[in-house]
Parts: sequence; structure tokens; C-alpha cells
Amino acid sequence: AIVPLLIPLFVSSFNRAEELATAMEARGYQGGEGRTKYRILHWHLRDTIVMFGFVLLTIGLFVLRT
Repeated sequence: AIVPLLIPLFVSSFNRAEELATAMEARGYQGGEGRTKYRILHWHLRDTIVMFGFVLLTIGLFVLRT
């Protein structure tokens, strides 16, 4: 029941991304050195805890639904 909702969502997201990329290119945008806020992210214990929490929540909701 959720797949018919997700497919159009992904298609429209990719279309929007392509339109944005074309518009940026048409305006002459060039991402260069010094303009980015890139930083390296590290995996922490709290990330693992949150991930397992969401996995358990997902499993719990799936079990309750059936």
C-alpha cells in the first residue's frame, strides 16, 4: 500500500533535482574551493543507539499492524 505512494515521490524528487541542477548550471554556478561547509562526520555511540531504537520501533509497528 505504501509503494504506490513512494514511487511518484521519488520520481518527482529526481525531476526537481534535475531542474535545480539545470537552473544552477544556466546561471553559471560553479562550486569551488572555499565555498563549501563540508566536514567529516564520525559515527558515535548515540548514533548506534538511535539506529537500533528506530529499528525496534519499525519492527514493533510492523508487528502491531499484523
